[in-house]
Amino acid sequence: MTPEKKKKRFLIVFLLHIIVFFILYIFHLNQSYYGFVSSLKINPFILEDHQGIEFTEKDLGSYYNFIYFGFLHCDKICPKGVSVLSRLAEQIPDSDLRFLFVSIDPERDTVESLNTFTQNRDTRFIGLRYSELKNIENFAGQFHIQFARELFSKNNSAYQINHPSAIILVNKSLTKMIQYPEGMEQLDRIKKDFENFKKE
Repeated sequence: MTPEKKKKRFLIVFLLHIIVFFILYIFHLNQSYYGFVSSLKINPFILEDHQGIEFTEKDLGSYYNFIYFGFLHCDKICPKGVSVLSRLAEQIPDSDLRFLFVSIDPERDTVESLNTFTQNRDTRFIGLRYSELKNIENFAGQFHIQFARELFSKNNSAYQINHPSAIILVNKSLTKMIQYPEGMEQLDRIKKDFENFKKE
């Protein structure tokens, strides 16, 4: 391929990306929600909470839920995400709402460590885990969350896990979710989304 054809191809691809971005942006502007809304279908699952009690789709559907997927040894991303959840809990004192921290690191995040994590936090915080990684991957995949342990680390016990920093709001019927990627952290607008969610 000649340099001129390469340049032309690059420009076409670049313009297509710009067009797609603007289409998505305009579509988002026409939505009534601040976050990105999508349909949801939850398959049966079994996790355990920070007290070692079984947590299933029935428990998930008993409340509205803000969900965050992370791990307790995360040194950068998770502290910020959990901070947003904590501030949301302060601003939305609704008893019909729960804040779920789902561990993606079953090897290190034990029931005991999750229990410690929930202490001194809003009582609506629930830590969730499962001993088999595949179950967590399947559960996270339903929310379009993917993660992967880093391949190489100097210390095997100090590995990090690459994952998106997204907060997810799920309705009680488990049919719809609103996703807030990193950078979409306007608490007043997220609070408004929750209020509108409850009106549906």
